[in-house]
Amino acid sequence: MRSKLLIGIVLLPLYLNAQTKEWAPIGAKWYYNIQNLSIYKQHGYIEYIVLKDTVILTLPAKLVLKKIVDYKGNEENENPLIVREENQRVYWFNPTSNSFSLIYDFSLKKGDTLRTSVEIYACDSVSPIIVDSITYVTVGEITLKKQYLSYTIYNSYYIGGDYTFTYEIIEKVGSEEDFLMLPSTLIGDNFAYTGLRCYIDNELTYHSHFWSTNFGNVSCDTLINTTDVKATSSSEIKIFPNPVESHFTIISQQPLKYVEIYNSIGQKIISYPSHGQFYNTLNLTTRKSGVYFIKIFTNTAILNYKILKK
Repeated sequence: MRSKLLIGIVLLPLYLNAQTKEWAPIGAKWYYNIQNLSIYKQHGYIEYIVLKDTVILTLPAKLVLKKIVDYKGNEENENPLIVREENQRVYWFNPTSNSFSLIYDFSLKKGDTLRTSVEIYACDSVSPIIVDSITYVTVGEITLKKQYLSYTIYNSYYIGGDYTFTYEIIEKVGSEEDFLMLPSTLIGDNFAYTGLRCYIDNELTYHSHFWSTNFGNVSCDTLINTTDVKATSSSEIKIFPNPVESHFTIISQQPLKYVEIYNSIGQKIISYPSHGQFYNTLNLTTRKSGVYFIKIFTNTAILNYKILKK
């Protein structure tokens, strides 16, 4: 009797730990950003909340409410979503096809293939979605698996050649890009942040890099209009030389948090932490000639600039 009791005590923590990895528990919330592309950025959000259990096609599932709130506070409720999880695989119910489609598979290891289709636009073919690597992130007392996935579109005429998409999937959270990460060959807009702000359930609160870096302890459902705070004006930041042959320098009257560089098709190619300095020298020596976009983060603003590489 004593040995049986001991086994039960040992296994109970393992069972409880496994339960913390449930995807979309009742009451779980995701907040994704909506950014207005004016000179001074305004931010609303999209809220997803798991309302209740349901059954679709005789399968157990979850009903997820979706609410859009713009930066002025105007609200719009969209059609609910249906999701389900089975054996660490997450599915979305597509009402058009009246079937479930796989979006995440948290059981995958490095080198495995995510067996879901990619919606194809303006390209000849697309590779399978492969898990390039696995890391782990700890939030509080919970450790979550993080998958780095990629797929390549071939001979795409609208960008002039092959192009590789990369994205990250976090266990229990999902994608930081979109609540339903449906892979496609459309290139998104990197100059308006529409990704994750926060994920919250009764055991876990996860803040994205964007939210924790720019808005600290601000509530995830906050409406933001940066005209309400002192924003950095373009005259307070100097970039030279422009055009540039190899190196260029950024000088700011406010401390720089970090700087990102995007190529002409909106793909982020470099990210530099600035650690509160008032200047930063960046290197484009190995980059091809053409137009690049510079995204500068300060304590009060996110500013976009254009630079020409000779």
